[in-house]
Amino acid sequence: MRLASKGLGKMTLPFRLSEADVVLEDGELMFQGVIKERTVNWPYRAQLQESDIVGFVVLARRPEVVRFVAEQIGLRLVGALLGATLQLLAHPFRRQRAQEESKS
Repeated sequence: MRLASKGLGKMTLPFRLSEADVVLEDGELMFQGVIKERTVNWPYRAQLQESDIVGFVVLARRPEVVRFVAEQIGLRLVGALLGATLQLLAHPFRRQRAQEESKS
């Protein structure tokens, strides 16, 4: 991913989410790290909220995103990613159901 800002002029910065430190702080999930590119040394900190996860899934369903991902990583992997996403979304419901069944 690349980030651009009017404050950067024509420069864009690489943002590698996989390199972020993940911190659980006060019940919130934070991604933090430093983007280092040429003369820029930019610390960042981003908070992930529940609505962001839903937003990622909504964006991932858009045809242009599916097409891009399919072209980049292959259609089989797109199917695997969608399946994993559905499992992730269903997990809280399965856990709640298991807890209810164990109580009865």
